[in-house]
Amino acid sequence: MKKEKEIFVKAVDIIRTRFPNLDSELILEHPNVDAELNILPQAGLKFGISINLQDDELFLSTKSLSASWFPCWNQQKFDEFISAVDGLISGTYRIVEYSIGRFVGKSELQLNKENQWIKIAVSYSPIFILHLFHKKNIYQNI
Repeated sequence: MKKEKEIFVKAVDIIRTRFPNLDSELILEHPNVDAELNILPQAGLKFGISINLQDDELFLSTKSLSASWFPCWNQQKFDEFISAVDGLISGTYRIVEYSIGRFVGKSELQLNKENQWIKIAVSYSPIFILHLFHKKNIYQNI
């Protein structure tokens, strides 16, 4: 197993250890990415989360957010990735969506630190036009 995939498996092991009752599916031989872990919505988790490895980059994806940390072998980036996944599952992180109708143009991954929400990552739609988006939705596990 190549070094990057070993790092991804280590991340999966950490997440599964912290959340032993979480129902998830690990795919080590995926046709489009090097490896993937899918966590479907379930009791205590309002939305699905997918994490995957692409070359040396760790990705975190939800319905409206896609964020990445690289290189995966950098300990600080690895720890930030684990913190983001852990935080989304536990509710210390949240996703804020900016939309018009059902179309999401921008999503932010935010961390609650000392009662203030700090932007960690931003994901844009290809046709994003900020001034058109009037609705703000917040998704957080509690």
